[in-house]
Amino acid sequence: GEMPIETVESVEVVEETEVVNPRPMELFLGDGGNCSD
Repeated sequence: GEMPIETVESVEVVEETEVVNPRPMELFLGDGGNCSD
């Protein structure tokens, strides 16, 4: 039942990204080249 640490971190990153970029995840992924961290 415990999730891997990587999964938990990924979820946190996604949540933070949504706040910074209130755009559909599909658009963010498609335009990820412009926002490469």
